[in-house]
Amino acid sequence: MGCSKLTSLDLSNFETLNVKKANKLFYGCDKLVKLDISSFKNINLTVNKELFDTNVKSVELTIDKKFYKDAKDIIPSKWKVITTR
Repeated sequence: MGCSKLTSLDLSNFETLNVKKANKLFYGCDKLVKLDISSFKNINLTVNKELFDTNVKSVELTIDKKFYKDAKDIIPSKWKVITTR
């Protein structure tokens, strides 16, 4: 269902300016090993623990440096984080 077979997901060009909620955005993406959300900005996006509510055990996460500051407490500890900008 949805992204269950994806091993890589690149959302680096995804515009988040008008996104208000992103709960369980990656739910069901259990085979992910690479996730790029470097375009995500926290201007209007509510950052909560459900953003990364997934069964993914380990993933290489590319994330904007400023967004990481708001999200670092909810990113699973086993994930490898790469910050940009």
